[in-house]
Amino acid sequence: MRVERLALKDAQKLKYLLQTNEKTPVNETDHSGEVEYIEVDGELVPLETGEYEIGHDQTESEPPKDIVVEFLGNLAFSGDTYFFSGGTVSKEYGVDDSDYDAVLCMPRNSLPIEETSYIWYQSEVLYEDEEQTRVDTSSADYRVVKIVPSMGFDRYLLRKVIH
Repeated sequence: MRVERLALKDAQKLKYLLQTNEKTPVNETDHSGEVEYIEVDGELVPLETGEYEIGHDQTESEPPKDIVVEFLGNLAFSGDTYFFSGGTVSKEYGVDDSDYDAVLCMPRNSLPIEETSYIWYQSEVLYEDEEQTRVDTSSADYRVVKIVPSMGFDRYLLRKVIH
């Protein structure tokens, strides 16, 4: 298949911010920061606050942390007809050429990214805090605005993030 050969031949190093829709409960802690437990049916379970962390990797021993994943992908820039011919995407999916600046082409369902995900191409991933737990999404190069499935591969239409 052309896309598989393309992936091996022309792939570029990129990064994405892993986003999950999982809700992780926030646990009550005592004055020393230790998780508080209650006994339910003879088992100790963490006491929850009723609040949730969304989209962060969390273990009991570490605070929540954003996950940035490096991958190899094929990036074509607006005006490059390598992945598109004559505005096919615009006509077929109701997307105007001015709605995106680049296209990421990947084998079908190979990335766990969705519309609104962030992609780094040339920029460095920056963080909002010194502990590097929260990614500064304004440091990304692109944001996914639309995912266009095709035969055997997905096209991610990307919009440039204005810094």
